[in-house]
Amino acid sequence: MRALLLPVKDLHNAKKRLTGVLTPEERFALAGAMLADTMRAVQGVRSAEKVFVVTNYKPAMQLAEKNRWEILRERAANF
Repeated sequence: MRALLLPVKDLHNAKKRLTGVLTPEERFALAGAMLADTMRAVQGVRSAEKVFVVTNYKPAMQLAEKNRWEILRERAANF
């Protein structure tokens, strides 16, 4: 089986390396835009039989459910 694995962390904690350049709101918006782009790209993949989204982030789980992707709840945010 060909599958895609999409890890998604809480976007409020994303892009920490840009702390000195962007505000928390800007980092959140950037991470959200990147997630939306990635989700659109995954939707376009036809060679994958299954998509797994690894996350505890509720909005990502909702998007996964909407797309009928399988959700794997992560035990701890280590990525």
